[in-house]
Amino acid sequence: MAAHDNSTQQGTNSSGVPLRQSWAGRAVLFLVGASQGRYVAAFLGLGLAALVMRLWDLSGRTMHYDEAIHLYYSWRLSNFEGFVHSPWMHGPFQIELVAAFLRLLGDSDFVARLAYVIFGTVLVILPCFLRSQLGRAGAFITGLMLAVSPSLLYFSRFGRNDIIMAVLTVSLFMLLWHYCHNPRNRFLYISSSLLAIAFASKETAYIIAAIFGALALLLAIPFSREKAAREPDAADSGGAGIEGNGGSPTQGLPSEPDVDHGYKVESPPKRAWGLLRAIWVTPAAGFLLLLVTLTLPQWSAGVELIRELGVKVAGLALDDAAVTNLGESIGLDLVGRDGVSQGIVGAPLWGEPFIELPLYAFPAWVVGGMALMMLAAYVWYGRWLGAVEGRRILGVVPPVAAAAAIFLAMVAPQGNWLDYLGALCLVAVALGWFIYARFPWRHSLPLIFLPLLGSLVFSVLFLPTIQVDSLLAGLLPEGIHVESNGNALPLNYLVASAVILAAATVSLLVGILWRGGVWLACAGIFYTVWATLFTTFFTNPAGIFSGAWQGMGYWIAQQEVARGNQPWYYYFVGMSVYEFLPTIFGILGAVVFIKRRDRLGMALAFWALVNLLAYTVASEKMPWLLVNITVPFIFLAGKLLGEWFDRIPWRRLLVRPTWPVTTALLIGPQVTIIFGVTAALLLTGDGHWKMYIGLAAAVVAIVSALATAWLARKTGISDSPPLIGLGIASLLLAFTAWTAFQASYTFDDSRREILVYAQGSKDLLYSHQELDENYFDRRIDSESSLPPRVDYDIWYPFQWYTRHQEREGSLTFGCFKDEGGAGGCSALTGDVGDPVILVAAHNNPSDPGSMMGYTQSGPRRNLLWFPENYRRPGEHRQEENPAEEITQDLAYFREAATTAKNWHDVLSYVVLRRLDADWFNSEYYTYQRNDAGPTSPVN
Repeated sequence: MAAHDNSTQQGTNSSGVPLRQSWAGRAVLFLVGASQGRYVAAFLGLGLAALVMRLWDLSGRTMHYDEAIHLYYSWRLSNFEGFVHSPWMHGPFQIELVAAFLRLLGDSDFVARLAYVIFGTVLVILPCFLRSQLGRAGAFITGLMLAVSPSLLYFSRFGRNDIIMAVLTVSLFMLLWHYCHNPRNRFLYISSSLLAIAFASKETAYIIAAIFGALALLLAIPFSREKAAREPDAADSGGAGIEGNGGSPTQGLPSEPDVDHGYKVESPPKRAWGLLRAIWVTPAAGFLLLLVTLTLPQWSAGVELIRELGVKVAGLALDDAAVTNLGESIGLDLVGRDGVSQGIVGAPLWGEPFIELPLYAFPAWVVGGMALMMLAAYVWYGRWLGAVEGRRILGVVPPVAAAAAIFLAMVAPQGNWLDYLGALCLVAVALGWFIYARFPWRHSLPLIFLPLLGSLVFSVLFLPTIQVDSLLAGLLPEGIHVESNGNALPLNYLVASAVILAAATVSLLVGILWRGGVWLACAGIFYTVWATLFTTFFTNPAGIFSGAWQGMGYWIAQQEVARGNQPWYYYFVGMSVYEFLPTIFGILGAVVFIKRRDRLGMALAFWALVNLLAYTVASEKMPWLLVNITVPFIFLAGKLLGEWFDRIPWRRLLVRPTWPVTTALLIGPQVTIIFGVTAALLLTGDGHWKMYIGLAAAVVAIVSALATAWLARKTGISDSPPLIGLGIASLLLAFTAWTAFQASYTFDDSRREILVYAQGSKDLLYSHQELDENYFDRRIDSESSLPPRVDYDIWYPFQWYTRHQEREGSLTFGCFKDEGGAGGCSALTGDVGDPVILVAAHNNPSDPGSMMGYTQSGPRRNLLWFPENYRRPGEHRQEENPAEEITQDLAYFREAATTAKNWHDVLSYVVLRRLDADWFNSEYYTYQRNDAGPTSPVN
């Protein structure tokens, strides 16, 4: 049966008579032999199904705490109330995108989540654009897993930007791979725009840029250093890297030195130089340079990590007092930490030491002379370049125009938008002159950038007309109180500005050296998109600084906070509970592809494993970050399962009489797993009858496994392992879909999911419905009556539901903390006159009887958290170093694994979502004034 002829493969017997096929066989063959149009149609059908899954009862779930924040500011922006970027809400892109949806389609929960649904649907379709690399079956299987992934389905219906980042990440990976094999400029242009949107979406863009940069470097490295040394002209012919086309990595190389080949082994320096030359010209290296040059200024705040590292290194040689004195003598604090009093988190501190500007007040004739010398140098340099190109007059005007632009913007009275517009026009004239004359970009940019840079530094440091207060007041984010006594600038901000300027200079020079005009187009696309989004369409100039410095700075500051305080194995728990299919087959695929040296497979494995490591090391761990970890494992698993699918001769196996054997090989492993898990559940539980049934289930599982193995060996089908693997995968896919549906469409707070963190309870909707029916729809007394009052400590997400009433004055928020009136906060006591009061449980009066004239109901649930019973009891992770933490965790795992009850609890939760522990939650109480009207309290 292992051998088969072509006629059988085509579905006919030796006489040419067509064999009868089962309905399952016809369905499989429809896809296997589908035309290109039919295949794309099938993919679009999958995308349509994914869209329906994501739209179904979209507004059913109560808003999450973070959702309410993002959507509330989007709603305000949709009403043209403006938006100021702050990194604690991540990037501005989702705020602006959702605001557009709310403005165009109306203000509702459904519309507020619609943009995330669209991105989640696009993610399902994206593998179609890698079908040539993944294989048609692999791409479709990948899309199918993306469609039913529990974490992806859940967070595609959720107002957070992680699903947006998933789409951008996959798109950048595809563009990287396509550019490595087909280096077209359009891939660079599209990548530039997507990269800008990624940095304007979330700080995980730094992780993406670092991982894909390292991947591009690996793709550019030739497989053999000897080849680069033996072929000094390899760099001129494109080099050889992972992205090479076809063949073995060592194809064309002798297995050992042979004098007949006519080559000699070069010295190590020459070999290294040959390797660098081969790497430099590869498309992958070009993509790496694109990532580095476009994003380098965004990494500027990372200099704080270098400063901290230097202090730690000094601490190895000095005592604590000396290290403290060293830090104080340097006087730099470039990233404000949580609780900072002289600024905002992530930004440099506005404090000592100060540098008074100008640095030295030269006499006017000296300043004029220095300016003339600089201008003469620019003119000489421009004329020299013009002479080289044969256009002497061309090289004079641009540097003069660039220098004039800076002096117009910096020296003229600041704050006049006409001055800035004139400066931009002068720069545009200089650039237009070059474009009109087709002057080479490698010469054009220095003629503009060097005068700009030199004039900027000169005007800031030596001209007394610069006023720090007026210059920085609109350029720095709110919360930084610009108070410049004596026109002084903090050294922190001077250093930060110098770092950003240096990074931009390096980016420009390297980019121009690399691709000239192409890089300028990429940079123009990137920074146009980036600046437009961070400034909210140029209404918030401070977004330039918050995007360039605070994005990275805030992320650095939050590493100390370790928000969530989750253990290092947190994502392993989440992946094992929800993403078992991509985890199992993704890891298996990584092993197979690395062993086989499959180029795409190794690239996917690198992405998946390094990505998992990065998120594991990062201190803040949250369930929505599972989206970023799951996606590369799905692509790995999809590629492996697709290859198995393609290896199977479906036309032969799905015709009668062979299809029963094929079906048995597919179903046998499923029966084994189902009865095996059932046996484990029953045998680890309590009760004799469970033990007997469990033993019976174990016998069935063993018999099924043995029968499947015997059948595979007896029939001699060489493709049995892929069939068995696909059978297991199909069972896990079905269970994955069931898990996804249960997690995504259960809204009554009954399923305690690990995906839940600070989720709004259904009780909030009940409370809002009561207020709507009993107060908002009909005012109880008169227009002058007091509105209901809600505790600020349940502001989010309740504030999203009452946004209209708060604006109309039909509801107010108040502070009920016992702070004696400080900051407007007073304990809730006595008859305060409000018809309805919602108060957080920790602010509830100790004696409810003191609320005379009110009826109390509750407590009700406000926010929900998973009970986190996966933690080590009595842990103090913030006080443990990594070695101690891992050692104690492993000891706890070993001890827990010896108890049958622990195994039963784990299996009960994974399979049945049974959990003894209730939600960890915050609560609130409702006080209804007795004469304010009827209520229907939910206790």
